[in-house]
Amino acid sequence: MQIKILLLLLFATSTLLATQENKIEEIHWYIFVHGIMDIENHLSINNCIYLFNDDIENTVYKETVSYIRQNPFFFKNQPMQQIGLHKIDMNNTQKGYASGAVARIFELQLYKKKPTIKNYYYTFGWSSLLSYTARYEAAKLLYDALEKEITRYDLSHTSLKITAIGYSHGSNVLLNLAAIKHKESKQPLWKIDQLVLFGTPIQNETDHYVADSLFGKIYHLYSSSDRAQTLDFFSHNRFFSDRIFRKRKDFEPPNNLFQINLQVLRREGGNINNHFHRCRKKPCVSPVMRTASPGHTELWFFGWIPSHYRKSFPLYPLSMVALTPTILHFIQDAEHLIKPIRPAQLTIDTFHNRVWIRNNKKEDIVFEHPWISPHLWHEMTSIAYAYKPTSSTRAAFRKQCAKALAKARQWHKSYVKKEWEQYYCSHCKSFHNRNKS
Repeated sequence: MQIKILLLLLFATSTLLATQENKIEEIHWYIFVHGIMDIENHLSINNCIYLFNDDIENTVYKETVSYIRQNPFFFKNQPMQQIGLHKIDMNNTQKGYASGAVARIFELQLYKKKPTIKNYYYTFGWSSLLSYTARYEAAKLLYDALEKEITRYDLSHTSLKITAIGYSHGSNVLLNLAAIKHKESKQPLWKIDQLVLFGTPIQNETDHYVADSLFGKIYHLYSSSDRAQTLDFFSHNRFFSDRIFRKRKDFEPPNNLFQINLQVLRREGGNINNHFHRCRKKPCVSPVMRTASPGHTELWFFGWIPSHYRKSFPLYPLSMVALTPTILHFIQDAEHLIKPIRPAQLTIDTFHNRVWIRNNKKEDIVFEHPWISPHLWHEMTSIAYAYKPTSSTRAAFRKQCAKALAKARQWHKSYVKKEWEQYYCSHCKSFHNRNKS
């Protein structure tokens, strides 16, 4: 009898210890914020004037983007869901659910996996319009959504860490959170512990918010091959957007800012194993390495997006954002060697399976490490291919864009007709219908 009681006590003690060991002590939120959509088809002189004046209300451009933004077809290649803050469903294995693919790839890479840490993944969707006002309003929506979401968690015995990851102008939405904090006189219940910016058009209107205490460590990741990043000429205080945060008379970048130029190398001749000389008589493997750094699309989208993602990209089919945990792991290991504020360069050489960091292009290497193991890389790409959509061709992409544009033009035609039919009379200070007057 005594032996039975002793065994029961041992079992209860071990169960209690296991429960204490697996108790959640830390919650991590990862929030993805997408960029703008469909600007290429709207760069007419009239639209440029509207965009420059930030006056896009009731335009074909705004309505087209609104229709595109609501279409789930465009969620298939990037971490994006409906407008607002939405949790990513890790159990959803449906093809085309790119948000789920990114979240599961993140889970594979997180180096310090502990049973006491629980990760949650979110997307924040906004209007996707090329407008400072739209970005500010989006930041206000995100601010309130975070305040509401945090009340759903019991944080009495756990700590919360937030990593916000922005792409293109989605990064400026995140920077505007600091503007909301000051202009709306709000004191948040949360803090962005890690702010990760991909391909951000740096603008005078928002760059100084990077120094706000709302943000912990800031990682500004960009690529010299990203042509779109510096092409936003609708900023009011600068003709073109900048590539990096720079010191000005009224602004000095903070010491918790790390600016990293992402460089990717590949063998001369691409990823083709049997590369031929000009004579084409025998295959060869060229020892020459060339730069194949990511473009604007390759920073955020999966490889099956119909345009602007190269089949020869060494990290195909993954985006750079899907590799965020690994990239941050290398940067954080080398933080004591990297000079803050000044741009450093992180180079990925998948052919020789290594990665290194320099403080600038001409300085010596300060950090070197093996790249992702072939086994882990295979797991990550397998997840990506499992979520690959069945219909993501260029023809299907153009068809959806054309549908949205046709709907927008039809709406605008009705709007103009309605506006013409009604006119404002300054005499009686009211609207009248032309057809009845």
